[in-house]
Amino acid sequence: MTITSYSMYLLIFHTPVQMKEMKWYLMNLACWTRALDLMYSLFVVPYFFIPTIVVLPVGLFSMIGLWVQVQLIMLVVILVGLGSAVIMIFENRFNAIAPPCFRFKIGNRKLYHSCMFVISFTLLISSFLKLEDQTTAKIGYLKFFTCPIPEYHTSAFSFKPVSVPLLITTVLLFSLLILAQVVFFGCSSFYFLYTMKKGTMSQATRKLQRKFFLTAWLQLLTHLSVIVIPMGYTFFSFMLSYRNQILVNLSTIIITLHGTITSISTVAINRPFRNRVKQWFIPKKFRNRRSSTKMNLLTYDHYDYLDVSSYLYDSPRDLIDGSSPTTPDDMQTLFRDNLVGMLDGRKRSSYDDLVSYFHPDVKIYSCFAAGIDRNLTEGQFHHLIAYMAGYYQHFHDIRSQITLKTDGFLSGLLRYNASTADGKYNLGKWTYKASFDKHKQKYNIYEIVFQKGCFGVPLREPTEPIEEVDAFIERVRRKLETDLFLPDGREQTLQDFEEFGDLFTDDAITVVCDEPMMNIREFIQYLATRYHHIRKYKDHEYSHVKFDQHFEITFSVTWTAANTSEFRDTYVFRVKKARDFFAELNDSFWKWMVYWVTKKCTIDVTQYLTIVTGSNHMMEVNKRFCGMINGENWDVYQSFLDLFDPNATSWRTCISPKKRNYSEIKEHMESVTAQYAKCYVQEVKIRNMTNYDFLIKFVLSRVKDVQGQEDMDVGFAGYMDPKFHNIRLTKMTFECEDFEEK
Repeated sequence: MTITSYSMYLLIFHTPVQMKEMKWYLMNLACWTRALDLMYSLFVVPYFFIPTIVVLPVGLFSMIGLWVQVQLIMLVVILVGLGSAVIMIFENRFNAIAPPCFRFKIGNRKLYHSCMFVISFTLLISSFLKLEDQTTAKIGYLKFFTCPIPEYHTSAFSFKPVSVPLLITTVLLFSLLILAQVVFFGCSSFYFLYTMKKGTMSQATRKLQRKFFLTAWLQLLTHLSVIVIPMGYTFFSFMLSYRNQILVNLSTIIITLHGTITSISTVAINRPFRNRVKQWFIPKKFRNRRSSTKMNLLTYDHYDYLDVSSYLYDSPRDLIDGSSPTTPDDMQTLFRDNLVGMLDGRKRSSYDDLVSYFHPDVKIYSCFAAGIDRNLTEGQFHHLIAYMAGYYQHFHDIRSQITLKTDGFLSGLLRYNASTADGKYNLGKWTYKASFDKHKQKYNIYEIVFQKGCFGVPLREPTEPIEEVDAFIERVRRKLETDLFLPDGREQTLQDFEEFGDLFTDDAITVVCDEPMMNIREFIQYLATRYHHIRKYKDHEYSHVKFDQHFEITFSVTWTAANTSEFRDTYVFRVKKARDFFAELNDSFWKWMVYWVTKKCTIDVTQYLTIVTGSNHMMEVNKRFCGMINGENWDVYQSFLDLFDPNATSWRTCISPKKRNYSEIKEHMESVTAQYAKCYVQEVKIRNMTNYDFLIKFVLSRVKDVQGQEDMDVGFAGYMDPKFHNIRLTKMTFECEDFEEK
């Protein structure tokens, strides 16, 4: 009882704000668990005569003379309630993860769970409504016992129904009903988290929901191991007429310990409760540590759903240079620089630094409708900053001052004038209050208020991103040219490139020359490793092309290696609209996100530039042509089309000499990909580098017989585009005479 009571105490008083919705579902499960625990260990205490359905209750209810039938009904209600509590946890995860069109309304949710409870109870109790005569049933079971205890004939009660097959059927139907709902909500949640397009939910929210989802499954596995398995063994012993009283008693003991085991698992699975227990046992270790629930320095884990006093690590400023705001002027400078760094520069390190000096009970208010009359969490504060930063274009007239300064207390304000996407100006005003921590000898912020500036920022933009295309293009340019690839170079860190990775969708695809396709995390690690020791960059080239639904950014840079050789890298970023949903604010908006990256093969610019450029382009042709055959991604069709000049392309197949235009390429390539399953390049022949005329021999495997291979020679020709400094194809020819079967 001590362990279960303590876990309930943690649930009620120390559940973090980020878990406040899930808190009630966990408490519901905990209450049904405690009820079952008390029934088995105190009120009923059943003694089973296996392989029969004769039970001897020896608990408190029997001592006071409560009918055994009433005890049975109470047990059935608790079992049904426990199953419903598990379903409600998974349904809650589904309702939080699924898009709005799939969610249940609150009234429908109550009706659904009420109906499922009634149906489950009806199924489980129906077979016990008509029982066999007690004396007849007990005498019939004597064949399993040589000498039963006297209570078998007096106090024991037989629950044998008139129809045993009906009992088996109803128990199996009850189990399948619970299992089907858990599987449905669990698989649906998994689908929305891992399979659907990830632009519909921010990365932070997605990872937070994944943690909740994993917690739900771990909770289910705990109940499965200490309830379902022992009860299932007892039930199947009756079905198979297998008697082993030792195992039955052991199963009863395990079920009795169910409350203790699940309480321990609840504390162990959820980090806020786990850290609270650690803080209780070893208070000295946690006494002088700062807490933050939002950011991890390198991995940006602000999605961790942790209590303000539980996730403990030293603040970023402490880790970087050991300085802290020990004076009012230091605190004012820190607040101004970090807030402007978040709103104007969108620097994650600025957010890390500011949050590290929040008081554990910090109050954050906003003049936005979503923040009126209520305190925002740090996660909501971060999302608010991200939203505003997407709308602000440039800051000027930044003024800050200390409005009140007393012994151990100060208040200050920050004013600015920011240009917005529509060309207007927005006056913003922030105030804060801080107190001096004598123990740690530094100031902590305990209140932040965004008082003025909300009227100039739209709360919803249903169809278009809040940031203009040109503003996003300029932001990417600044990030590449002034933050990452500086002319004099600097020592980049993984965190620098992770900030750049915030511009990508979670499912962004990266094709790096002849490397395997990468996900965004692998690509960021690749950049950090590749450019870690490079200190000199030059000849930046930055351009973009706008299309109807997306646009492309091309960036090239020359870097100097340690041996003084110079190399040139070119990246092509594809950008589209993606919806970012903030679960905490129950709102979403569109923004521009990079969803596809192509890094062309590195060029040694100390060699013959024309030949190397042509060879580099041929490798792009190879990769994208075979990418369509191998089915790497649907968008590879578009990337292949982007190699051609839409206004000057003519091509033909080996079947017909008729010339075709650019618009017919995709249709033909779709028919080719339907016939072949695998593709690789066997040979490349350069016929005329001046005209960029080359022939590629592809080896293709048939769909129905991957062992059977065919050679297909395809010729390409094009020209050097002086505007974008890349090759644009204008001709493609499928050579019939070189087609042969292998």
